[in-house]
Amino acid sequence: METKLVTAPTTLPIVTYDLNYYLRLDGAEHDVFLGDFIKAATEQAEAFMSRRLITQTWDMVCRSWDDLLKYKNGALRTMPYGKTQSITHIKYLDADGVEQTVLADDYTLMFSGTDGAYLVFGSGYNFPALHEAAGTVTARFVCGYGLAADVPEAIKAAIRLICGDLFDGKDNTRAIESLMAPYRLFNF
Repeated sequence: METKLVTAPTTLPIVTYDLNYYLRLDGAEHDVFLGDFIKAATEQAEAFMSRRLITQTWDMVCRSWDDLLKYKNGALRTMPYGKTQSITHIKYLDADGVEQTVLADDYTLMFSGTDGAYLVFGSGYNFPALHEAAGTVTARFVCGYGLAADVPEAIKAAIRLICGDLFDGKDNTRAIESLMAPYRLFNF
C-alpha cells in the first residue's frame, strides 16, 4: 500500500500574523520566511503524528483487495492519516486492464473511536479479478480535521514551537513531542 497526494490543503494551521505575535516580531518584513517555517513545521508535525491536519485528498493505492482491506496480520486496515471525512471513490483495474469503479452502495466507511475509519464491503459483494499490474486498487479519500480553526490547539502550539526553534535555534523537542504525542497514529 502506498499513498499519493491528490489535492493539497489550501491553508495552513497557523498564519504568519499569529507567528509574528508568538515570536514578538513587529512588521511584515519576516513574513516570507515565516511562511516557509510554518510549512516546514506543519510537514514535520504531520510526519511525526502520521496524520494530516487540514482537509486534503489522497489516493491509497493497493496491490489487491486484501491489501486494501487488511494489514499483513489479517487485522482490518485503518485508513491512513486519521480523521477520514469521506471516500470519493474506489477504482480498480479489472483482469483485462480496464479501469472500473466500485458502486458506492457496495461499501461503507465505518468509524471506530475518535480517529479510526476503515472500509467494509457488503457481505454479498463479489470481489472481481484484478489485473496483474501492481497498484490495481485505488481508494480516493478525504482526510484532515477540516479548517485551521478545527486543528487542536496543542498541535498549533507544537507548530509554533517548531517555528520558534527554526527562528532562534532553540531546542524544544521534548515539549513539541509531548504536545503532539496524544494525536500520534501508529496503525496504518
